[in-house]
Parts: sequence; structure tokens; C-alpha cells
Amino acid sequence: MKFYGRIILTILAAMLLGCAAEDTHDSRVNDAPDAGFKDIESEDITSTDTVEEDDILVLGDITLDANLGHRCGNAPVEDWPLNTEVPATLITTTEQGGVMHATIDARAGGTQSAASKSYIYLNLESGEQLIADDITAFKEGGWDLAFKRVIIRSNGADSGGGDISLSKFSDTRFEAVSAPPTNADAWAEDVAYDADCALITDPIGQPVTAFNYLNLDNPSGSQSWYDYGNGIVPHSGDIYMIKVPARQATYKFELLSWDDGIFEVRWAAL
Repeated sequence: MKFYGRIILTILAAMLLGCAAEDTHDSRVNDAPDAGFKDIESEDITSTDTVEEDDILVLGDITLDANLGHRCGNAPVEDWPLNTEVPATLITTTEQGGVMHATIDARAGGTQSAASKSYIYLNLESGEQLIADDITAFKEGGWDLAFKRVIIRSNGADSGGGDISLSKFSDTRFEAVSAPPTNADAWAEDVAYDADCALITDPIGQPVTAFNYLNLDNPSGSQSWYDYGNGIVPHSGDIYMIKVPARQATYKFELLSWDDGIFEVRWAAL
């Protein structure tokens, strides 16, 4: 694709942050956008350059004409961000006695390179990685959880079309969990935008996910799955429930460790 001139940044801002006329999203998190997170307002950017119809539609690795079908237009392309690089095979999975164990390399080239790398997509049923760029994964599905550095997305709400929701049991053991909670209010989704399509971020400035909403009371202040301290470690005793309506399946899921972006996790179908 030829580059004929700089893209008018005001047009880009409108494409990325424009919202649909109606908000048809159904959040399962009560008052979640007001739960201590920050709304980010878009900056006013102007340009006097002109651009022709065939001008470049890729800025770095971010595809600007993704047509996600999202309630807030293409905002997730910039905000997560969603990239067009196809990742390598970075998940190794084993199974024993109905329990799947996986090592997930979500280092994304380190903190300085993470913004230009795609997420690592995991299908809990097969235990396999979906080899796809972020745009394809968002639009076509085939995954349940996505990993990059400390971020874990689930395929539902503002993260994808899978309608996946999560819940959590605290202060327990993986072996002790045999059924999901029955309380509908116990479940959360990746609601990353409020009703006006303003981005909601966590304490480190990332779009929020269900893993944030389920951990607002984390004693370390992370408002996420991990504790600060002598490195980043999963909060002890937390077992997550992951409900996948498309397969009528629910999984119990545990984060065992995290080492500079490499996750050790295990899960089993209930």
C-alpha cells in the first residue's frame, strides 16, 4: 500500500474513538465503570496535511480500517491496542487426569515492545493456541483467554464476541472447587468502556478486564489478579470460573505463577 502523505489525525481519532449511535451492550457488572477506574478523554489533534483516498490505513502495526463491529467503533484497535502481527506458537500444554497445564509465553518482547505485539490466544477446550493476529481474533473468535504481559482478556463484552464471563472463589484450593457460583452478580465481563464510550483503565493505565472487576479489593492495590511485592505473583488462593456459553462449558482456572510475562496456569472443565 503506497503512502501519499500523512493521515489527517483528526480523521484517525474519529475512526478510532467514534461510537455507534445506540449502546446495545449489556454489562453484567453492577456499577463497574465507577469502581475506582479512570476514564480517558481523547485529545484534540489537528493537522493541515491533505490525504488522498488510497492513503495508508496502517499506523505501525495498528490497522485502522478493521471494521470490528464494536459498539464504540474501532476504539479497541487503539486502546488495547490490537495489532496485525501474527504471533509464534508460544503455548505449551499438557494434560493429566482431566487437568490441563500450560506454559504461556506472553512476554511480547518486553515492556518496551508490548504495544506493537499481538496477544497470545488460548482455547480452553483444546488447550491449544489460536495462531492469529489481534484483528482476526477479535472478529472471528476461536479463543477464550488472551495474554500479554500482565493483561488477561476474556472473549466477551468489549474484548470479543464470545460472551464469556468470569467469577472467582477466594481463599480456596483448585481441588476443592467442584461447581461454579449460582449468584448472577458474581460474574463479570471485559467491560472496558462506559456508556459514552470513554475508556476505563486500571491503576497502570491499561483497559480493564473481568480480572480487574473481580479483584477491586486486592490488598496490594493492583486491582487485578496479581500482588505486588517481591516481584509480581498471582494472589494466593484465587480460583477463577470461566463460563463459555458457545460450548455450554464452565472451567475452573488457576494462575500458578508469572515470571516476566511467562504464565504457568492450569484448568479443568466442571
